[in-house]
Amino acid sequence: MKISQVIAVAFINDQNRILLFKRSKNKNSYPNKWCLLAGTINDDETPMGCLSREIKEEIGITRYQIIREAGPRLDVQPEGRWQVFPFLCRILDGEIKLDKREHETQKWVAISELKDYDLVPGMVTNLEYLGLI
Repeated sequence: MKISQVIAVAFINDQNRILLFKRSKNKNSYPNKWCLLAGTINDDETPMGCLSREIKEEIGITRYQIIREAGPRLDVQPEGRWQVFPFLCRILDGEIKLDKREHETQKWVAISELKDYDLVPGMVTNLEYLGLI
């Protein structure tokens, strides 16, 4: 089975809340589940290049600060295998403009509230790798 390379981005704000995104109901994988911003690394990209592209494409933000990088880590699920490069970032400027093909909505939540959300598999592990849990 092929291993895809992906990035996962946890955004944190001044209240130590993280930004969750609800995946579109039209997504093939994990529709309607809550997740971090994520994306597949193209063959000609580095994880850092993918990070920049995905943040701009999915939420329209160009000014952000990388606080921490972790991984890569292997995520094995029944649906596939991924080499995940988790990032912890802070939005510095700009208004979030969701790509509605990707996500229906977003919400800032406390780490302690994650248990109340239907999360994509592996998301909590990404937060552990970033030292948030």
